[in-house]
Amino acid sequence: MCTAVCYRGDVPYFGRTLDLEYHYEEEVVLTPRLFPLSWRHRDTTTSHFAYAGMATMAEGYPLYYDGVNERGVAVAALQFTDFAHYEKAIRPDALCAFEVIPFLLSHATSASHGVSLLEGVSLVDTPFAPQLTTTPLHWLVSDRKESYVIEPRPEGLVILQNPLGVLANAPDFSTHLAYYESFRHLAPNDRSQSAHALPGNWTSKSRFVRAAYLNQHLEKGDHTTFFHMMSSLAVPPGASFTEEGAPIRTVYTSCCNLVTPTYHYITHRGLSIHTLTLQGQPLDTSHLIRNPLDPHPGDHLV
Repeated sequence: MCTAVCYRGDVPYFGRTLDLEYHYEEEVVLTPRLFPLSWRHRDTTTSHFAYAGMATMAEGYPLYYDGVNERGVAVAALQFTDFAHYEKAIRPDALCAFEVIPFLLSHATSASHGVSLLEGVSLVDTPFAPQLTTTPLHWLVSDRKESYVIEPRPEGLVILQNPLGVLANAPDFSTHLAYYESFRHLAPNDRSQSAHALPGNWTSKSRFVRAAYLNQHLEKGDHTTFFHMMSSLAVPPGASFTEEGAPIRTVYTSCCNLVTPTYHYITHRGLSIHTLTLQGQPLDTSHLIRNPLDPHPGDHLV
């Protein structure tokens, strides 16, 4: 039930909610310019843009959920269950699903440049480890001017410009847009009846509509305004459960400043905003910089 939004307020911000019933020992990880990026089906990249975001470490490799690079390009991966199609044949240009975020953040100077690098690329069904399956995903990539959706479909990799700057979990982006048309006319112009028909549940389609509405009408502001918007998309404990009865909650909400660039986030354990700014970090190194998900309140991430 994750949701990603690119909000163009006083400063453009990009972020997402991660909504799960469990933790994967998430960390805030900065990948510096000289950290070697080993691709499964390509040659290793030894020099690239630095980037930071939320990830789970596995065998010394950061598996990113979302992040922002030093050029102000941000990417988030969201569940695309029952829709994602990965190729079986391995071509020389192949990428794995878990490589999409590092590939874009390490290479892209803009959102349009990033998606152009994916033209003709095949996403293949290669899991990170033999005991794992390939996660069905689609992606939202944005910069300060525009956003795109990337979806692996049976007809190939589909790349669509996203004028709303919003994406949620499955179904596909086109279906989300079609559903949103039923609510596009709503406006916050009546104190008692403002947007009275706006969906309020936590299904993917409803959250897409709510995010698109808020992104269109929210007053211009800073990252705190962005977090206020995302709080209406977050899942509070006890509001939603899996079929097995496990409570789903918003594990964290991220907020990337696309100008600085800076990575802000809050977690379900507290509302303190934690911040990692790429400027001033030792970017010309080869060692990952790792920070725990829940540092002490007020700690500056390094």
